[in-house]
Amino acid sequence: MVFEHLQDLFDLEVSTNTFPQLFQVCSHVVMNHIPMPIVRVFGATRLLALAKPFGGIQLIVVGEVLYRFVNKVLFLHFHDTFFIHLLFHQFGVVIKGRCEVVVHGI
Repeated sequence: MVFEHLQDLFDLEVSTNTFPQLFQVCSHVVMNHIPMPIVRVFGATRLLALAKPFGGIQLIVVGEVLYRFVNKVLFLHFHDTFFIHLLFHQFGVVIKGRCEVVVHGI
């Protein structure tokens, strides 16, 4: 699935009444009620190789759109819980600029 597929789902001129189905699919993903072959698809990524301006290659990994969408919704919903529980145990989730602290500490 690509971003344009999600756009079409929410475009009322193209399709109607798709939000309940999307909600149902996302709920199954969250509750881990999906078959293993589909779980593998969610873990799939696309690798893009872009030429850097001064030589070399920049690799960019793009995750599956529906998986990223569900993760973003969960993150926004549980943002405060993540902040409370992960504050002193990690440096990359919820708090901006913490990775720089690790880099400068090293």
